[in-house]
Amino acid sequence: MPASGPVRARLAVGRLPLLAGAAVALLAGLSGGLALLIAQVPAPVAFTEQHGPLMALGFLGTLIALERAVALRSRWAYLAPALSGLGAVALAAGVEPLGRLALTAAGGWLVGVYVALLGRRLSRETALQLAGGLPWFAGGLLWLAGRPIPELIVWFAAFHVLTIAAERLELAHVAFPRAGVRGGLMGAAALLGAGAVVSLANPGAGARTAGAGMLAVAAWLAWHDVARRTVRGSGLPRYAAVCLLAGYGWLAAAGALWAATGLTTGGHLYDAALHALFLGFVMSMVFGHAPVILPALLRVRLPYRPVLYAPLALLHAAVAARVAGDLTALGPVRTLGGVLAVLALLLFAGCAVAVACSRAGHDRKVPAVNPVEVRIQKGPQPFTPPRPRASWHLRANAIVLGWLGLTVAVALAGEALPAPRWLLVHVFLLGAVSTAVLIWSEHFTVALLRARTPDQRWSLTRLALLNAATLAILYGVAAGPWHLAAAGAGVAVAVVLWHAHALISLVRHALPGRFGHVIGWYVCAAGALAAGGVLGGLLAAHAVHGETYERLHAAHAQVNLLGWIGLTVLGTLFTLWPTVLRTRMSERTRRASRAGLPLVAAGLAVAVAGLVTGWRWVALAGLVAYAAGTLTALVPLADAARRRRPHTGAAWMLGASVVWFEVAIVADLVILATRPAGEVAAALAPLLPLVLAGFVAQVLLGSLLHLLPAVLGGGPARFKENAALLERGWVARLAALNLGVPLLALPVPAPLRLLGWALVLAAGAAFVMLAVLALTRTRAVEERPARDREGRGRAWPAMAGVAAGCLLTAAAVVVATTGGAGPRTQVTATGARTVEVTLSGMSIRPSVIEAAPGTVLTLRVTNTDAQRHDLRLATGERTPMLGIGQSATLTLRPLGEAVDGWCTVAGHRAAGMTMRVVPAGGPGPAR
Repeated sequence: MPASGPVRARLAVGRLPLLAGAAVALLAGLSGGLALLIAQVPAPVAFTEQHGPLMALGFLGTLIALERAVALRSRWAYLAPALSGLGAVALAAGVEPLGRLALTAAGGWLVGVYVALLGRRLSRETALQLAGGLPWFAGGLLWLAGRPIPELIVWFAAFHVLTIAAERLELAHVAFPRAGVRGGLMGAAALLGAGAVVSLANPGAGARTAGAGMLAVAAWLAWHDVARRTVRGSGLPRYAAVCLLAGYGWLAAAGALWAATGLTTGGHLYDAALHALFLGFVMSMVFGHAPVILPALLRVRLPYRPVLYAPLALLHAAVAARVAGDLTALGPVRTLGGVLAVLALLLFAGCAVAVACSRAGHDRKVPAVNPVEVRIQKGPQPFTPPRPRASWHLRANAIVLGWLGLTVAVALAGEALPAPRWLLVHVFLLGAVSTAVLIWSEHFTVALLRARTPDQRWSLTRLALLNAATLAILYGVAAGPWHLAAAGAGVAVAVVLWHAHALISLVRHALPGRFGHVIGWYVCAAGALAAGGVLGGLLAAHAVHGETYERLHAAHAQVNLLGWIGLTVLGTLFTLWPTVLRTRMSERTRRASRAGLPLVAAGLAVAVAGLVTGWRWVALAGLVAYAAGTLTALVPLADAARRRRPHTGAAWMLGASVVWFEVAIVADLVILATRPAGEVAAALAPLLPLVLAGFVAQVLLGSLLHLLPAVLGGGPARFKENAALLERGWVARLAALNLGVPLLALPVPAPLRLLGWALVLAAGAAFVMLAVLALTRTRAVEERPARDREGRGRAWPAMAGVAAGCLLTAAAVVVATTGGAGPRTQVTATGARTVEVTLSGMSIRPSVIEAAPGTVLTLRVTNTDAQRHDLRLATGERTPMLGIGQSATLTLRPLGEAVDGWCTVAGHRAAGMTMRVVPAGGPGPAR
């Protein structure tokens, strides 16, 4: 029954880009398949090599993921089809590493979607859908780890068979309510899943077990599916039933072939077993479900027409010819089957477009129902109020939480990533913190000036550009080319200057007020980031080298941390700190702000200029002025703390962050007073955890802890609920974070340092999960005010789904960066050799070392450059960061295969600072 009445069909334009990836995968897969059959058909190598993944995951996987995302009705669920489409395009373009990673991550997010659906409705059908999504992700992980595609066929087959069976079980739920009937399908599915697991140790036995499971699934579906009844009808029900029953026949045939051959015979029998399943069964399911699925995906009616039987008949004739040609080893018949299959798929696409675009397809009205979840509402529809201001903060702060989650993932990945320390710092500062600064500095400016809220479209545009620039910088520095990073830095500078101009415009159009002095801090902070972005662009472009590079590096760190972050925080605390303490503002606030800003701004400019030019004492004088201005700005904050001591989690976190900030400034003064300008960057490196975790992370978490409940709105009751939710366990989180900071900053043993990371990341991850819950709860209430209780109930499943997607994506990234080489073979040592390796400029000499297989190489690595470098090998060995003239020794395992090496300093690998150790026929000289 329709939910509330028919509505006009209107194309869901926003979903078309997601289907574009599936279309690319289909065309590339079909071209590759024809090229494999007919040598004269031209096709890129990627089309033929990736024919299977393009069709099974790129095309079919994207369709399944998009249909499930539409069923969940949550925006984050569209990450699954977006990533699978991206992976398909990457595979077709020949970028296999990116394609494998994106497709695996898509499987992880699809699992998250199923977790959310299972939380909404606990049932056997949804559990079977989740069991079907797991093989996609598991097979993707094995693919990233270096397993060849033939060993993964069982996993991808389990994904498709279980997903389709779960959907048919869901539709058969009404007709067959007895649990025992559905239990038979669950047992068959378990047998199929067991085959996938067994294939890890014995591919042949696993394929045979999976084949038996396919036979059982086909028998259950053929006997219990409603298609046995509807095939005797007419119109669309009969057409769908014919598709389904024919598909079950091909599933049984595929199961028999799998059970008989174990997919170990290769050649034509292997080809017949695969195409009976993926072409005969899966594509027949697509044909049968398209008239139901397409209206849900694109909101375009696909009415039944008898012409749809033509591509269906051609498809099954093609599969029959393909399988017969394989079984009889008749090449022409096999080729004919392949050509007919391509024509059948293209013909079906053409018929679908023609029917959808026909007058009959447009003039009729489409019921506004979901293909799976049908809701019947009685009585008048509730009034939907205008969207409150919380909508803006829901969207904007979700970006911040996403960057925070990615920061945790990068920290967990650790040394598996290129330039791991640099990535961790910049994912956090450029991604999470800079996005938060753009959001909240504008929010405070509007609130303090009582100005008119600016057009949110421009605010969202600035956020989008900043995040796009951040991604360009991260990728360009970590993987290259450097031109991408330099362009990203330029865009970031332009966005921040645009942001400063917007703030100045708000000041000009507002009436004079007592809090206008705060906006000057935000504008100066934007200028600091502009300067830091210019310096960062020069560093990314490798415009300078040696000691000059180190000086610019130190200046870049100072102006970003003390300027962009420090000035923003100090300006915000003038009003935020008394608000958090729930006390009145000090009378000295305005005077302290006006006296402190010139000192910190001028002092920072002098310090940065001194570092760039190498005048250490000038830089020290500038930093002293900055410290004096900071102390001046903190005077009214101390007054407020004397009147009312901290008593909430937000207050304690903000107070602790200020303490760590002052500690960092003192340590910075000591370093500048005792080290030459060229060594400041290296000396500041141990302070980074103190600044990032102790100061920046705590001030960000403390601010969000206080601000999120207020800006999300919902009235006093909702405010108290969100505040209580975000402050759950704040004492333990505060203690963990501040205990972890000294363990990360001080030279402690490795176990204690690992404990520090665990404490800091646990505190951050706990806040992210609580904040995601608060955002999803608010969104549920905003979109469904008449069903408040139901909205609250759906927050937990959504949070669980997002958490699952994030964690599985992080796992895919870790496997992608650490796997791929497969199991290492044992090589017997046949000799030993020592090679002198020099690090200088942007090169490693020798760049290639040849040695006989089995040679135990000892690399004596020396840095002769004024700039710091290190050497890391793909086998795990690495030197510490080496200053000028410093050396370290690496001893490799007996040489059995090529080993790559590179410098892990951000951007150096992309700039060509790499080497390679290769086995040769004899102990030739290094070169």
